[in-house]
Amino acid sequence: MDILTFQSVEEAEPYWVENLCQTPFDTPLWNKLWAKHSRAKPLILVAVNENRPLALWALKREKKLGTTLRFLSHPIADYLRVLTPQNSSRESLTQLLKSIYEIPWDILELTHIWEKDPLLPIIQEFTSNWKAEPEEFCPYLLLPGTWEELMRRLKKKSRDKVKYYQRKAEEIGPVHLKVAETPEAVKEALEAHLRLHGMRWRRRGQPGVYWHPRVVEFHREFAPSAAERKMCRIYTLCISNRSVASLYGFAYRETFYFYTSGFDPRWQEVSPGFVLVSMVIQDAIQRKEKCFDFLRGGEKYKYRWQPENRKNLRLWIYHPTLTSRVFLHKARLQWYLEKTSKKILQSMP
Repeated sequence: MDILTFQSVEEAEPYWVENLCQTPFDTPLWNKLWAKHSRAKPLILVAVNENRPLALWALKREKKLGTTLRFLSHPIADYLRVLTPQNSSRESLTQLLKSIYEIPWDILELTHIWEKDPLLPIIQEFTSNWKAEPEEFCPYLLLPGTWEELMRRLKKKSRDKVKYYQRKAEEIGPVHLKVAETPEAVKEALEAHLRLHGMRWRRRGQPGVYWHPRVVEFHREFAPSAAERKMCRIYTLCISNRSVASLYGFAYRETFYFYTSGFDPRWQEVSPGFVLVSMVIQDAIQRKEKCFDFLRGGEKYKYRWQPENRKNLRLWIYHPTLTSRVFLHKARLQWYLEKTSKKILQSMP
């Protein structure tokens, strides 16, 4: 087994094969465009056997708290991992981890990593110099074959809410769902989505997901490119021919990933976001998709659908030196303050 090292996604792309990817956040398209727009310094390690990729670890170097290594897609991806095929051997992961220690760094910070990720027990066996904290839950809904079956599965209170808000919207005027799937349609729908997302969050004095121009420019390039690959859909809820809510997400391997939403606060009394989510779930069922993933965040409306929970962790690996421990303390303190601030903001009306 050999370990290859690359300084760009383009160099690593011949080894970044489809069977390594499980989510849209794993794909070379997502990582290549985010590296471009975030101006990251990629460090990509690939374990190969006779030129066949066995595992790929896409990282980046940051010079904020000493030299920190993070997943390349941090902080805009909800699921991050070392890319391996299903049922891969431990050996490739072990060799990648050993190779990481041949590179100079102060902190290795792994965010949004699944608590059952196969890399974690290998880290625990390899070193005792690590700390972990729970991150936000990622609820996901396993979809039945029909909408009626899903409704029967819900509690009566949840079923009643779905019917109540749908009826309330219809009392105002005709309710229509528009779906953008082609590159041109997605490009146009994304601009409306950004506007509605901004309206929702500005009301709360927050920037929302699109907090930096580079994030916006990334999605402006990613969304139509993903649509060319049948990976992106943007839904718009219209009431009386007025666009009142929007949902932006990704379709990948029979799962729809609900990335962001937005709505016009002037329509809040009809709960347009909840109406839209229910209609998008119906559409996913009709498309025979197997899972509707709400991604990170424990917002109350997600749990009306009685989803399963995926628990992610944030892991810090450090060296047994004073310098590395100081950087570790600063990194954990910064994360704690960001987490506390987010909770306070989320609790605001």
